[in-house]
Amino acid sequence: MKLVLLSKYAIFWEAHCNLRAGTINAMKSTLKNFERFLIETFHFDSADEFDLDKLYYDEILGVYEPIDKTLIDEFVVYLRTNQASTSFKLYNSITYLKSFFGFLYRSTMIKQNPMANYRNNYYTREIKNRWLTPEECNSLLHYCRMNVLEEEYTMFLLLMTTGVRNSELRSLRYRHIDFEHSTIHIEEGQKTNIGTVFMPDILNLALKNYTSKKPFQQRLLSGNDYLFTLNCKNRLHVVALKKRIDELTLEAGIQRKVTPHTFRYTTAKLMQISGCNFSNIQRQLRHEHAYTTIRYLGCSEREIQLMEENTELFNPEIYMDENEE
Repeated sequence: MKLVLLSKYAIFWEAHCNLRAGTINAMKSTLKNFERFLIETFHFDSADEFDLDKLYYDEILGVYEPIDKTLIDEFVVYLRTNQASTSFKLYNSITYLKSFFGFLYRSTMIKQNPMANYRNNYYTREIKNRWLTPEECNSLLHYCRMNVLEEEYTMFLLLMTTGVRNSELRSLRYRHIDFEHSTIHIEEGQKTNIGTVFMPDILNLALKNYTSKKPFQQRLLSGNDYLFTLNCKNRLHVVALKKRIDELTLEAGIQRKVTPHTFRYTTAKLMQISGCNFSNIQRQLRHEHAYTTIRYLGCSEREIQLMEENTELFNPEIYMDENEE
């Protein structure tokens, strides 16, 4: 018998959660295990009896009690003993349930969140340095400047400071740039919702210089308003982008693999270095969940708390060499 997956809660969640299909399927797997645990614990006969605000009857108090932290603890024990779950699986199960119940609580589908402040200590993800250091950023920008590669210079600066995704970069058009308000409108790209990203002053100036030059203006007059093409006939192709990144990072002396997504991690780290608070970094990267931003930064909870006390706007010029300003 299906209980959780046929309940009003899961139906509402799946219809409105706005998550990727792969994430939804992974969360459903956890919900199936939770469903099995509830059926074995409470012997429900149908989904109609399933009410998270009145999940079980307290015979001592004589009232129905909502789902609570104690029940979640029992479910974790159930996973460890009945299913011999690994620490990695326990970590993911708790993460998915926290997301599920948090969504229900924010949507007023349940009166209290049983997993608010619930600690997840079962698995520590390996933190890898996926970002470019300020020194590597300077090396790449300096190389482009010295070799008069203005399109590449501007493109790399934009990638380093805005956190746009690969597909978003390749979809950017001239009309998406708002110089007056120092923002870039993101309208196209994979995993993209319409929104804006902040454009620091150094990028605003670089884009003004780049788009005012003859090569770009000629391309604009020909009807191609894509911001970057790297000599592609129309829209910048992903293969051409990756190839150019490989070529120039190697020539600039960066001794490791750099991908378009490396720059998204780099934006997060450079914003942290420049004194931005955590909320602004999450907003710039347009992450739905805070834990995704935490993973990008590789920070502890204490570091996040300290970052929230910061009030600085993103100013990458504080770590750029004077020759790059």
